[in-house]
Amino acid sequence: MNLEQGIEISVWVMSAVLLIGLIPPTRRREAVLSIVFMQFISWILSLVVVELHLLDYPQ
Repeated sequence: MNLEQGIEISVWVMSAVLLIGLIPPTRRREAVLSIVFMQFISWILSLVVVELHLLDYPQ
């Protein structure tokens, strides 16, 4: 496992722990929906940026 994979795994674990620890059980569905919605917007915008050749990802 390289450094990037370790960072990604630790971010996923910290996110899950914070979601369970800080958000009340009655509001978790709203929190998850909010996170997924923001990820969707981010994904769509990054797709548009790459398709317009405003940003190139390394091969």
